Amino acid sequence: MPPDKEIHCWDIHVCPAAEYLSCEAYKSGKNCWEVREKPCCKRNDFARCLTCPVYLQYLKSRK
Repeated sequence: MPPDKEIHCWDIHVCPAAEYLSCEAYKSGKNCWEVREKPCCKRNDFARCLTCPVYLQYLKSRK
């Protein structure tokens, strides 16, 4: 992806429409780790994001 393009979690983890249409992150234009109700984590624990492959790929893309 070009460095000036904003990368979102749904760009990395291609979600089916049934999932992203009800996703708070997608609806708000934020990444899953930036919203209160994390769609992939029933405990809403950001510490779990630190080992998430989607989050790690996002960080790698920002370098």
